[in-house]
Amino acid sequence: MNEHVQLAQADLRTERPGRRRRGALKMAGNIAYCVFFGLLFIVSLLLGISSAFSATQRSYSGTFTQHSCESGYRGRCESVGTWVSDNGSMVKKNVQLDGDVNSDGTAPATYTPKDFNNDAENNIVHTSTWAPARFWLPWALVLLFGGLILVRARAMRRKLLSRRAASNP
Repeated sequence: MNEHVQLAQADLRTERPGRRRRGALKMAGNIAYCVFFGLLFIVSLLLGISSAFSATQRSYSGTFTQHSCESGYRGRCESVGTWVSDNGSMVKKNVQLDGDVNSDGTAPATYTPKDFNNDAENNIVHTSTWAPARFWLPWALVLLFGGLILVRARAMRRKLLSRRAASNP
């Protein structure tokens, strides 16, 4: 009876003409998935390392005053205005805010002029909510993308081992 089961399984494997092609396409898709998220992992890792090295750069607190609202991503308002440091020594005009303003059109914001991904080049100031994100967000993305790659790689390995076990009784 064991011989009949093995012969039936062998017949099932040979009767499916597109099985190998679908398997190759799935493998190519899995490899593309891992390469894509691997690149995102590397970029996030580099941003995390650069933020760690630039953690000593000084940030200045101040107040952002909205002058206009430009249409941004998905029609969302992107505030453009003037940022003035708390002591009044620094003023940035026509700068974007990465968050929302209060009902009076102002928001407390920070400005970091010297950094790897600095605010002077990007012409942006950060609300108190998003200012610390430059330190933790890249590392959260490293964990996310690394986890996605590991889960997919383990699934690919498990499927490969089960195929080998089925083909070698």
